[in-house]
Amino acid sequence: MIYRGSWRNTSGLGMLVLALVLLFAISGLYMSAPLLLGIAAALAVWLFALRLLWVRFGPISLEYRGWSRLHSVQWREIVAVTHALDLPYPKNRLYSPSSYEVRTGSETFIINLLYFPAAAAREFAAHTRTPKRAGLDA
Repeated sequence: MIYRGSWRNTSGLGMLVLALVLLFAISGLYMSAPLLLGIAAALAVWLFALRLLWVRFGPISLEYRGWSRLHSVQWREIVAVTHALDLPYPKNRLYSPSSYEVRTGSETFIINLLYFPAAAAREFAAHTRTPKRAGLDA
């Protein structure tokens, strides 16, 4: 199944960013400050760019389109999946509690499930058999 990223899947983050867009846009117009208008535009573009993120869980492969590139691996190639909070310092401070490090024989990448529905996290956990962390996983 394919899941698309959206700000609607983040509890409160989307609304906070929308409020900031509105605040920066009104302030930029009122004070004739192009910098504030640029910040508002950048935040609005970021919200819509979340739609570019997607993850697909197939019967034999995992495909994850992150911010920078597409990762495609077979389930059997995955050597280990580590919860982001279990990574060594300082890497564990860089990623959200809904992130996982996926290691294969040839590459290592982070999959961030924050912007996807809770069903995506459940399906990922079912495929990888990642242990549940109390209060952090959907």
